Amino acid sequence: LHPYELPEILVFPPVGGLKEYLEYVDAETI
Repeated sequence: LHPYELPEILVFPPVGGLKEYLEYVDAETI
């Protein structure tokens, strides 16, 4: 996990695009 990604995850609002965002983060952090 890159340090700059954690705050971004914490502040990301639970909107319709959340699933896509989490999939992006998951792909970037593997």
